[in-house]
Amino acid sequence: MSEKIKVSTHSPFQKLTAVAIGQSLSEDVFDWITEEKIKAPMQKILRETNEDMAEFKRVLESLGVKVFQPAPLQKETLTNKDEVPHVPLQPRDIFLTIGNTCYQQNTNGVYDYMKDFVHEDCLVDLFNEVYGPGGASFEGHELISGANSIKLGKHIIMPADGEEGFVHPDRPMFNHIVDKWKQQGYEIVQTDEVGHTDGIISFIKPGAFMRVGKSPPQEKELLAKWDRLELGEQGSILLSKSKWTQEKNMINGRWWIDGEQDNPQLHKFINDWCDHWVGYCAETVFDINTLGVSEECMLVSSYNKEVFDFLKKHKVEPIIVPLRHRYFWDGGLHCCSVDLVREGDREDYIS
Repeated sequence: MSEKIKVSTHSPFQKLTAVAIGQSLSEDVFDWITEEKIKAPMQKILRETNEDMAEFKRVLESLGVKVFQPAPLQKETLTNKDEVPHVPLQPRDIFLTIGNTCYQQNTNGVYDYMKDFVHEDCLVDLFNEVYGPGGASFEGHELISGANSIKLGKHIIMPADGEEGFVHPDRPMFNHIVDKWKQQGYEIVQTDEVGHTDGIISFIKPGAFMRVGKSPPQEKELLAKWDRLELGEQGSILLSKSKWTQEKNMINGRWWIDGEQDNPQLHKFINDWCDHWVGYCAETVFDINTLGVSEECMLVSSYNKEVFDFLKKHKVEPIIVPLRHRYFWDGGLHCCSVDLVREGDREDYIS
């Protein structure tokens, strides 16, 4: 691809003009499986995910957004579980775009497609920058990504040290990047929450945001003048599924495939072969995992009356872009995208 983007993005709601979205695998990856109770649902997941991502792209382009997306990853033959590749569906978990920089915190090769989209002057490999070539290996302790780092103009909101596997202030990568941000004039706000913040909070425009549950003290103080919608702990369809409680025990609440509750062969295959594909959807509220296109438009993956009423109150149009297998992948529209360019400069939305 000849065109490469110079990153410029400062908030979740300024007008989006360029975005990268993820991609699934080609559905023929599992052609070799002979057991139909495994093969058919796995192929369906890949086929419908590719269809939904194509629709995601179509809607974005219809709104005037330039979309960058790789082709579905091909894999001729898989003969053992160690060959099942990572699925490059959720670039937000790997990349953070802020200001004029695109930070990468994972060296997994399936996400190298971002190098085809983003100008090399904007790309920063955090591992090489902090540890140097051949330095310390990644052990999952210093995740700095767009999934847990919210850019809000002059402020950056991040979860504090509170859970193994997320941001730890005593880690060199965290110290390095936070020091750099402070030198650039950002104010870092760490909250008591842990994990992927984009499954907890969504900013729709200056002065209004949605979140799951009550605001932690740091956020409450920072956004005291903002109008907020507080959703229940689980806004998903899962609670309406009569067999969800039973299946949650079988699969530890990690994923859900509607219609496959009584398919232990499939459960075992996913747990044995595709464990690295799934997350923990029992704690994810996809009504919050949205993508703002502008202060007047937001993409959502399903209808939620509370959310739609709140958006209407603030004159924001919701557009539904279904992700039928979000409960399998544990990823919504925000996870499956990375904003590259938004109009406007860095603003102070708090003072």
